[in-house]
Amino acid sequence: MKTLKKLALALMFCITLTTTRASTVTVDLGSSYTSGSVDPISLIQPWVSARLDQVTPMSFRVAITAPNLTDPEFLREIDFSLGAGIDPSTWTVVFEPLNSLGTFTHSIHKGVDSINAGGGQKMDFGLEFGTSNADRFNPGEKASFLVTMLSSWPVEDLFEATDKPPFPISVAHIQGTGGGNGSAWIQTSQVYTAQIPETTAGLAGSFFMGSLVIFLFRKRF
Repeated sequence: MKTLKKLALALMFCITLTTTRASTVTVDLGSSYTSGSVDPISLIQPWVSARLDQVTPMSFRVAITAPNLTDPEFLREIDFSLGAGIDPSTWTVVFEPLNSLGTFTHSIHKGVDSINAGGGQKMDFGLEFGTSNADRFNPGEKASFLVTMLSSWPVEDLFEATDKPPFPISVAHIQGTGGGNGSAWIQTSQVYTAQIPETTAGLAGSFFMGSLVIFLFRKRF
């Protein structure tokens, strides 16, 4: 009897050992950094936001929004600077239409220092959107992409500031500012990281097995 009881307690204790945590990183962009930039009209920021959610140790989802742009302003591109040893050219990036909103077209750019952004910044991973009226990434729209990597990387460790002032980890190009004829290169203004508890199959299995042993123990004795 004691052996069965100890087994049940041990299995249920595994609950604390099989709980995982998923990371979410939010990158807000809300300040211009190049001369000649004409800022978006809204004083409410961020103008552009990127949310990255860990899906598996080797994949994450990136969702782009432009919550505080004002028509006719639109997002032309958003680029990221990655940490040393991370080569995005090996990534598989898949557009997710069911998680997106809008009629924009897009292209994907990936490679260490392969993207020439405003102010001479060299970026590693970028998403570019169309410029014609039907292809633009407009205010209120959303673009979602699933990124699969060849090795495990927590999303909070993906980014690294550029080696050129103002040292952003992300930049974006806004067009249509100043009533339609201006543009602005904007940079990271804030970064938030959150850890979200998740339960794994191991948790459910441990709880089930522990409950089963207790049930059998009570039925027998």
